[in-house]
Amino acid sequence: MHVHCCLSLTMLWEPNTSAVTTLWEYYSKNLNASFAVPWLGVSGLGSVGRGPLSLLELAQACCSPAPLGSAAHTQLYRACSSFAIFLRVLALHLGQENAGGAPWRQIKGRIYSKFHQRRMAELSELGLMNFLLLFLVLARSVELEDASGRAFDLMALLPAGTMPPAHRALLWRGQLALLLLYVGRGLDAGAHADRLATSFTQVAREFYLKTTEPSRKLALWQPLGAYLDGVTEVLETSGHLCQAEERLLNEGFAMLLPACRQSELASTLGFLQTALAQLRRVHQRCSQAPSSGFTVLALDMPGSAPQELQPHPVQSIMHSFGWDEMLHPLLVSRFLNHLLQNSEVVASVSSAQGVCVRAWIRCVLQQYLHKNTDGTESRTGRTLDEQLCELTRLVLRLPEVESVLQRAGLQPSAVKPEPKPALAVFIKAVGRVYSGLQLLSERTSMVARALDYVGDILKYIKPYQLNKSQEGLQLSYWAVGCLVKHWSPLLATSKAQQLLFRIVDSLLLPHSLFQQDPPTQVLSALKESLPLYLQGLSVAVGVSQSQGAHLKQQLRNVISQYLSRFLPAAPSMGAVANHPVLLAACEATPTPRGVGLRRNILQVISDSFLQFKGHAPPPRLAAVLAFLLELLRRSPDTEPALLSLPLPALLRCLMLVNEPQVRRLSTEAVQLVVGRCGSSSAQGPCNQTVSILRTFVEENEGVYDQQMYGVLEAISLVDRSSVEVLIPVLSLSLRNLEQKRGLGKNTSLRNAYKRLLCQLGESGQAERVCLDAE
Repeated sequence: MHVHCCLSLTMLWEPNTSAVTTLWEYYSKNLNASFAVPWLGVSGLGSVGRGPLSLLELAQACCSPAPLGSAAHTQLYRACSSFAIFLRVLALHLGQENAGGAPWRQIKGRIYSKFHQRRMAELSELGLMNFLLLFLVLARSVELEDASGRAFDLMALLPAGTMPPAHRALLWRGQLALLLLYVGRGLDAGAHADRLATSFTQVAREFYLKTTEPSRKLALWQPLGAYLDGVTEVLETSGHLCQAEERLLNEGFAMLLPACRQSELASTLGFLQTALAQLRRVHQRCSQAPSSGFTVLALDMPGSAPQELQPHPVQSIMHSFGWDEMLHPLLVSRFLNHLLQNSEVVASVSSAQGVCVRAWIRCVLQQYLHKNTDGTESRTGRTLDEQLCELTRLVLRLPEVESVLQRAGLQPSAVKPEPKPALAVFIKAVGRVYSGLQLLSERTSMVARALDYVGDILKYIKPYQLNKSQEGLQLSYWAVGCLVKHWSPLLATSKAQQLLFRIVDSLLLPHSLFQQDPPTQVLSALKESLPLYLQGLSVAVGVSQSQGAHLKQQLRNVISQYLSRFLPAAPSMGAVANHPVLLAACEATPTPRGVGLRRNILQVISDSFLQFKGHAPPPRLAAVLAFLLELLRRSPDTEPALLSLPLPALLRCLMLVNEPQVRRLSTEAVQLVVGRCGSSSAQGPCNQTVSILRTFVEENEGVYDQQMYGVLEAISLVDRSSVEVLIPVLSLSLRNLEQKRGLGKNTSLRNAYKRLLCQLGESGQAERVCLDAE
């Protein structure tokens, strides 16, 4: 119950390192205990006899706890041991989002240090079971290779000669469960499979020897049978058999078959039948693509290739089956998976590695073209997912890609071999490398390479624009948005800017967008990725040497279009706070590119959203003001020239509109702008503010004098000095107006002006005395 409470608190608040460490100290000392409670009966002991797949499912259940408050969570302490509940706490701790791997680094040493040769030898069968579950949870939650490698190293410390058969059976089940994790992620675990296969061969040899006692043979069959059952599960689970699965089928079987009795022989032959069925399935799939075999043959015997493939047969075949953009992604990924594992093939096409990267990017972008009409994933799509993971791993190992990552300060081995994250890292790396180049020749060469990597990327994503696949559109807009953001200096060059203009025209400002009801899937994808485009375009505007003015106009068109598109009719805190234009302008960590983007946004708001038509206020004025106010609050800007851009329009709103919500929002915005401009001016009033206020007075004197005084009164509350400077101008304007009308003193106007002067300190008081003396 205590550990169950810890789990509930962890889910309610957040994981606590101290609590996890305290619990681990207890369980590490009592690892051999069953941790059973009376109402569990013998159900808690059933896990010892589980197969690899069941073990893995048990670990996965620990990594995916039931929601807090659900019946499954409430009754958890009745269904499993306290150690299993502790593993759920540990998994939550390790799975914290945005923690950057810190929880794992904090707890890793404490867990690993508890296991050594003496401690491993002390583990009972239950203790070994708990050990395996622990490392399965670690491997599932954090670094698979690190956790599984340490688990195999620790299990190798167990004395092989004196290990009880039951221990060995459990040990092999756990090792096979770890291999299943690799299979599930499309990774090859050949090294771990080698160690397991060697252990199996040793036991099979002892089983085979005629000098082995019958009772000993009977005992040895327990781990051998567990191995057969476990490898069967691995073969049936694996989508494509690779080196790991091959090594599990080793010479030990040659010794096992002659030594089996009738019942044992039936189990062994049943296993072999299953293995052959899986091999037949893989062979049928591979035989559909003999192209890889011809490619290797062309590498070994180039002269034997037909004349139409000469003089470079390998490149010609690879173009036909791997690089041609008309090929199905499933065929491309399968073909390249075969060939990129061959170092000789990679070396022979070293100058065309960029084309392999382009083929990989196309396959990643087109991975959602194979959905069923009802949105579910087809068999083709599932196969492509598996092959894409392997292709991603192989592409990251290409010398050219490794070089790009290393020059960007990244370690290729640290990149997650999953298509979308790997694509994001690669795009960032290319942009980072380009930004670090100084020589013009190097930059020109990098632009050419980058364009070669992405090819005609808009052509790759066009099918999604036709079939309106939600997942496909989101992936497409996100991927191209990453290009625009991280390659903005590169795309602003004369050689690449044509691609940037095409991206704006086809994705951000397409004709379909100006329809009365544009597709909701497109708008949803755009809304999610728009910050990437705005941030990138803002940088491109600043660095473009030939098309800067055109790019700036395009950027402002995009801002205007989507500021209006995603702005609610009335102010809504959620809609305004999460507006994509606002998210683009106000990053969590301020950057220089943000200043340029905010300048353009403020200019667009002033020119297009705050302009009156005669006396009629602009539409959705309250919502626009709420957006502007939130933008000003979030921005760290202090430059008066930038802050004061919307000030003339804001003054007009405050003067002409009496609607309470608009007056409140415009007052807050004006005071925020004037106050921040005043704070940035070290000596006296801010010249920018004074100039705008003087123009405001000159434009409205004799027409809106009463309202003008009210506006200046609101400003004086935050920056009195800027209004004090205007006293001579205001007094002269008042006297000229009275003289022009020829009706003597205007009492109501003078009273309004005096109320303003009351807010202006000694200079205001002195001017008031002068007015009274007239």
